[in-house]
Amino acid sequence: MSAGAIATPDDLSQELVNRARSSAEVLLIPKSLSRSRLAQFFDENLTRLRHLNSETELSRELHKILEMNGSTTVERVRYAVGKIFGGIAIGPEEYQTQISIAGNHSRFAVRDDSINQVVRISENEVNPKTLGKYLDAYTALPEEQRPLFIIETHDEGSAIDERISRAPEEMNFMRFRPDAVLEKHIIERLPSGSMMELVDQYTNNSFSSASRLSVLQLESAIVMDTSLHEELAARLFHIRSIANERGKFATTAAAKALSNRLEDVANNPLSDADQRIALASKILSNLWLLYCEEGPRALFDNAMAIANSLDDELMQAHCVRLINTIEPHGTMTDQMLHRAAKTFHEHGLFDFSNFCLNNAYVGKFYTDEDIASAFADVTTASAESIDGFLGRSIMINNVGVAYLVEGDLENASHWFSRVSKEPASPLHTLSAEVNLAIAHYVDGSDTDGQKLLKLARKTIRQVDRKYRYQTANLLLNTLLLSKGQPEASVIRELATDAGVFDDPVVNGDRGTLASLAATCNGETLQSQSGPGRRARFIQQHGLVPIFHHAWL
Repeated sequence: MSAGAIATPDDLSQELVNRARSSAEVLLIPKSLSRSRLAQFFDENLTRLRHLNSETELSRELHKILEMNGSTTVERVRYAVGKIFGGIAIGPEEYQTQISIAGNHSRFAVRDDSINQVVRISENEVNPKTLGKYLDAYTALPEEQRPLFIIETHDEGSAIDERISRAPEEMNFMRFRPDAVLEKHIIERLPSGSMMELVDQYTNNSFSSASRLSVLQLESAIVMDTSLHEELAARLFHIRSIANERGKFATTAAAKALSNRLEDVANNPLSDADQRIALASKILSNLWLLYCEEGPRALFDNAMAIANSLDDELMQAHCVRLINTIEPHGTMTDQMLHRAAKTFHEHGLFDFSNFCLNNAYVGKFYTDEDIASAFADVTTASAESIDGFLGRSIMINNVGVAYLVEGDLENASHWFSRVSKEPASPLHTLSAEVNLAIAHYVDGSDTDGQKLLKLARKTIRQVDRKYRYQTANLLLNTLLLSKGQPEASVIRELATDAGVFDDPVVNGDRGTLASLAATCNGETLQSQSGPGRRARFIQQHGLVPIFHHAWL
């Protein structure tokens, strides 16, 4: 595949490429128009053209994508789902292991020369589910890095609305009318049609249709003879699909519905095996709600009490991986996280193991220990289990922070830059970009006001406002970095309109954000930033590098 840019021999092809890059538009073009108006475009891009002419070819291409980019994790999830939904009774210990593997499925990034590809799909007999999965595979890539998708529709009798009905929300459709006028094409995007369709899509790393199911629709899709462990697994997959598609705060209704369902189950007679399965699911339900709400200690205590009553080391480790939602970093939590990481590793749950180690290492930011090199080694080794998946971007950014606060600016910049090559939520991408700007500033480089303004605007537009601490951190850092530049006033206006300067989350955090806000306002606030290398970095430079725990 050629590494050059897509050739645009005329104004029409230039417009198509620009639209695909700027707003993730998939182009619907009647076959006759495509073959007349775009013939030269296709000819000049033969080396980067993929023409998928049938359901068989599309299925084969989807399989290749999964094999090339997510085979390790996807295969493990498929195996785990097969054990849960294999039609054979499953014991509680087996359920706990397999649901731990299958229930932690996140998006992967397609790692090919996507930005330079033209994907030409003929409508023909393409199955909506296959097309939905195929398009879903590219949604972890930024819009400007995706291929140019062109779907050739039938001139007469087209069923394109049905065929694209499982497409992800992240992709918009533009239609060429027969008179060659381009217009937005509105479609009805359908949810999964059954519980097993949800399971199939989830298993194949396609979350859009599953996430569109309402709680009531899911409950209607669960047939009467569904076993308890299958029902609970499907509910957990539904929650995770919503989180992958719209973020954790959007999962609250589904998570509470699962919790309520488990309360109902507890009031009915169960076999010993089903009782343990229900209790293990209750632990995971509590921990998910704890992850969403970040703090209700009763949820953690109840989950840990159940895990202790089951005398189950794996379930105890699940509780410990969220210990820092309710306990500060310290020697005790550090030891617990390392022990939980060992337990997860012994069960083959390498992603959870790495995330526990991540949380232990970021706790060292509050000490004087040099941990960047060891942290980098763990993150590099994590490629075995989470390479190309969302959680790794968090660890890569955090390694950059470790190097930054230890004064190794070259390595810090290297690690922050790597995040752009990983699938990541907007919050984690922007965190790394702002941290990179901090590293360049500390290194003596001039700051780029236009780039900082772009980062601030993306923060407002892309980061969920419920992440109040993180939003304030990103906006205040960009504001301070832009000091003395004309863009500073616009960034200040964005921060003010977002309520940053009046936010109790900001003003109550005298160790970091309150001091940063005061500095942005030309004031001095006595810092209470505490011990450790990160605190000294903040005191010295006034900037607050952002890091993240990894819960899932």
